[in-house]
Amino acid sequence: MPDIDSIRAALGPADPARGTPVPPPRVTAADLIARTGEPHAPGRFDRRVGRRLVLGPVALGVAAAVAYPFLRRESQPPSSAPPSSPSLSGSPSPSAPLPASSLPPPPRIELGPVVRPVVLQYEDHAPPAGDRLRELAGQLADAPYDGTSGPFTYIHTLGWNAVFDDRPGGTSQRIPPTEKELWYRPDDGSGRLRVTVHPDVYPNEESARYWREHPMPSPTGTPPPVYDDLPAGRAGPTRTMPTDPAALRVFVGRDPVRGLRNLYGYYAVARDARAGMLRILADVPGIAWRGETTDRAGRGGIAVSVETDTAREVLVFDPRTGVLLMWDEVSHEQDTVAGCTLYLRSGHTDQTGT
Repeated sequence: MPDIDSIRAALGPADPARGTPVPPPRVTAADLIARTGEPHAPGRFDRRVGRRLVLGPVALGVAAAVAYPFLRRESQPPSSAPPSSPSLSGSPSPSAPLPASSLPPPPRIELGPVVRPVVLQYEDHAPPAGDRLRELAGQLADAPYDGTSGPFTYIHTLGWNAVFDDRPGGTSQRIPPTEKELWYRPDDGSGRLRVTVHPDVYPNEESARYWREHPMPSPTGTPPPVYDDLPAGRAGPTRTMPTDPAALRVFVGRDPVRGLRNLYGYYAVARDARAGMLRILADVPGIAWRGETTDRAGRGGIAVSVETDTAREVLVFDPRTGVLLMWDEVSHEQDTVAGCTLYLRSGHTDQTGT
C-alpha cells in the first residue's frame, strides 16, 4: 500500500473519509510501512518482492476509505510546514536540527518535475561488476557517520514505491515522493517516525503536461508531516548487524539487492559490514558494472545493476566509503522509474526530531 498521505493528497476534496470521525488508531505508521514489504520487526526483514501500484481514481477512493481509520496525526510544530515547490529543489531538515557535530546537513535534492532514469557511464554492453566490487570492498574509507555517537540511530530517506495513473496509456502518471526520518533506540527498538509527502513528480513529459492541464484539487495544499512515536520493538531493529562474512550473508538474505536496500533503510552500516555487503553483491549472477553516475541528490557515485523479467534495478554507491546512496527500479516496458530510494543521511545522535 502506498503511504496514506499519498492517497489522501491525491483525493483532495474527493476524499470519501473527509469530515468523518476518526476512531482510535488500530495500526501505527510502522505497521503500514511493514505492509509495503519493508522490514519492521527487530532483526527480521520481509524479502518478498512487491509490485508497484498503479491506481486510478476509483481504486484510490477505495484505498483511502479503507486506510483512513488507521491514520494518526500528532500535534505539529510551527516549523514543520513542508516545502511547496514541485521541483523539490531542497530537502527539509528535521524539525529539531541535529547537532552539526553529529550528522552532516542533508544534500540538495533535484527530483523533478519529470523524473527519468539516471545517466550511466555504461548504458549498454556493461562489463561484469564482480571484480570491481571486490576491489572497492578492499579499500573503503570511513563514512561521515562512522564517527557519530548517541543512543539513537537516525535514518533519513526519500523515495517512492508506487506510480499512480489517471487513465490508461501511461501519459497521465504521477509519483508522490515520500520523505521518512526515523530515530530509534537499538537497545529496545522504540523511537519516532516522521513522514512527509512531497509534491508530485512525473515519469514523462506527457504526464507532466496532463497534470498541468488537469490539476488535482487540493484546497489544503500539501499535507503536513505525520509523526508516530513507536513503542519498543516497532521503530527499528535491536539486532546488531554482523560483520562475520558467513553470518552477514545470512543476515542479508537470498536476494542481496533487496537485502541491501532494506538494511540501509534501518542501519547506519559500519565499514566492515559495508565491505562484506559489496563482496556478497559481487557474487550475484549477472550483476553489471554501470560505471560513474550522479544520483538524484547530486552525489557522484558508481553504479551496478541487475535485470529482472520486468525491470532493471540499479544500486549507486559512494566510491570512497561504499555507502549505498540510491536504489532505482526502471521498468523495461515503459522506461519508467517505478521505484526509488535515496539514502540521504544515517548516523547516531542523542536526540529525536520534535
